[in-house]
Amino acid sequence: MDHLHDLLAGADVELSDELLDRIDDIVPPGTDVTALDQEYRPPALLETALWSRPAGLRSAA
Repeated sequence: MDHLHDLLAGADVELSDELLDRIDDIVPPGTDVTALDQEYRPPALLETALWSRPAGLRSAA
């Protein structure tokens, strides 16, 4: 249960658009991280429109 509580503590964490953009610069959306990832192609990786947050949904917009 301690492990679950530790994970739930991060549920309310919100990352800024700037930080999310920096993460995308390091690991671009759609990048395969491991060989196992290459076997499964979820729609969120196949449809480029889902790769980034639309301007209207960004907190800075």
